[in-house]
Amino acid sequence: MNATEKTESRSKRLLTSREAACYLGISYSYLRTIRMTGKIKDRIGPPPHIHVGKALRYVKEDLDAWIDSQPRANAVTEECEMEISR
Repeated sequence: MNATEKTESRSKRLLTSREAACYLGISYSYLRTIRMTGKIKDRIGPPPHIHVGKALRYVKEDLDAWIDSQPRANAVTEECEMEISR
C-alpha cells in the first residue's frame, strides 16, 4: 500500500479487507483466516464486517471497537512487582 492509499484509508469509513488489515497492523492472510474460520486457536474472533453488494467491507468504528475488546497481556510479573515495591 502506497502513501496515498494509506492516507485515503485513514479518511474513509468503509475499508476493504487489505485496508482493514493494514489499519489493524495484521497481515491480510491473518485477517482472512480469522474471518473465514471464526477464530484462531480458540483465542481471537474476527472483527465485524458487512457486505455492500458483493463487496466485503469493514467499518472503521467497528475495527476500533474490536481492538478495544481484545484482551491485554499483563506484562508485569511477580518479580517486577517485587522490584517495584522495594
